[in-house]
Amino acid sequence: ISSRALAQLAVKENLTRVAIFGAEQPWTKAQTAAFSQELLAHGGEVTAQVEPLPSNFDLAAEAQTLLN
Repeated sequence: ISSRALAQLAVKENLTRVAIFGAEQPWTKAQTAAFSQELLAHGGEVTAQVEPLPSNFDLAAEAQTLLN
């Protein structure tokens, strides 16, 4: 519910192009999917998405991917 509400707020604030920094964990994947679906349903666009493994503590490469 909160992930869908966050997507609705993003659209309301004209943040319709987003990059998602998630994780390879079941609960995070569910939140990411709910946010993405809601954003897309309201005309938004997910421009990039990364989901590093929980064991990855150096996230600089993934962050750089989102910035490009």
